[in-house]
Amino acid sequence: MACELPCVATRVGGNSEVVADGKTGYLVATETPEALAASLLTLLHDHPVARRMGAEGRRIVEENFTTQAMINTVIDSYERLLSSHR
Repeated sequence: MACELPCVATRVGGNSEVVADGKTGYLVATETPEALAASLLTLLHDHPVARRMGAEGRRIVEENFTTQAMINTVIDSYERLLSSHR
């Protein structure tokens, strides 16, 4: 996503927290090679959709997964914890 490319991933772990199905790429069920292949072929053949998903993925990375965004998340968490104990 950081390279402005759409993703195809399985619905395991935190993938669904990062990849927005149909928006930044495709999420497929595990052990479904047909679904994986179909999603990859869709992106290979539909260049406008692949570019749109790639651009949206890059936007999400820039907003949520930069070093500064991670630092801000940690700071916000600490501030919430501290304010709840006052």
